[in-house]
Amino acid sequence: MKTSLIDLCNVIKLVSRQLSPDNLSALENDVKYQLNPVLTADQIAISLLTNVSDEEQPDMDPHALFEFVQELETSLHKIRNIFECLDFLFQGLDHQGDIKDDEETDWSDVSHMMSCHHLFSSHLSTMLLSLSSRQMVSSCMSVCKHLLVLFSLMRRLSVNKIGLDVRGADDVSSVYIPKTVCLLRMYVALHWILEQAVTPTPSSAVESNLKQLAALDISDGMESKAVFDDPSLTVGELFLSGVGGTQLMRHLAYKLRASQEMCDQDPLLLWSTFFNQAVYTVVNLIWPSRQSVIFPEFLLSRCQYLHIQEYAHLICYWNDTCQSSWHFLLGQSHLALGEYHKALGCFLKAAKGIGSQDSLMMKVLQSDSTDVPTLLVLLYVK
Repeated sequence: MKTSLIDLCNVIKLVSRQLSPDNLSALENDVKYQLNPVLTADQIAISLLTNVSDEEQPDMDPHALFEFVQELETSLHKIRNIFECLDFLFQGLDHQGDIKDDEETDWSDVSHMMSCHHLFSSHLSTMLLSLSSRQMVSSCMSVCKHLLVLFSLMRRLSVNKIGLDVRGADDVSSVYIPKTVCLLRMYVALHWILEQAVTPTPSSAVESNLKQLAALDISDGMESKAVFDDPSLTVGELFLSGVGGTQLMRHLAYKLRASQEMCDQDPLLLWSTFFNQAVYTVVNLIWPSRQSVIFPEFLLSRCQYLHIQEYAHLICYWNDTCQSSWHFLLGQSHLALGEYHKALGCFLKAAKGIGSQDSLMMKVLQSDSTDVPTLLVLLYVK
């Protein structure tokens, strides 16, 4: 398995060396503009195999092209259990479900074990965590792009020459390409969070937002503060300086307790590796397909209305998680910006999810009733 995994990584590197910055940007832009990146990957694969491209780029040397195809076929053919290796790789790329939300986790015996109140709470720590998370996300996003082109190449190569059968070739198209597209969309959204600069908010907007949240009875735990004009402050850093940092501390305390239960090692020795764990936890907290809407709720509390709309544009067309909550949050953002017709449309879409176990909608409604008409009336009153 180890040797095969190394061989697979070498194949990915081989493909990555053939891709230009324009190729990589095109795949990312497809996700940002709600297009299908598979079509672009197919075009790139055709250009690599036939030296025919619609782009104004210099043609590849025919001999170098022949050598690339030969090396690719040979390298793929020698990978044993390629699909097991791919499954292992995807497992490392997919962070969904790695951590639980507060309501699912018992913190009662963590508080007395140790104090994590100031863990990674300084400005420098927040900045380092955000930068490290962005670096990890960028690397994973690049792997997804390279994999997508690799799969497009595999679909066009002879199955005999790359060591696959017909069923394996079908799995590439029906299983692994959709998985890669899904993960690419996840990492593009994460990259946006970690690099997007915050929008400054006037104090009057904060006061208005507080009144609106209080009227909805959802201000509990949603601290609304002004965001000052700081071009270097990213959305990710803002999240970590607020509720994201609190969640991070709790989950790291939980991880430390779990580590202590597994071994008798001095807990002080674990801190040297805790920064890596913190980076993974940050990515888990903002993972786009989580059932929790803690991150977009935070954007609302900090009056980041345009960023709510931009982020929703990135994920809502493919992510079915918490759709009603998202429509409600979008409605709130349009309402705050004076776009009342758009707000009404979003609230009507949110109402269609009444009766589902949508976390924010349940928080807004605060009712044990299961009668949909009653819940609809309650929503519109809110």
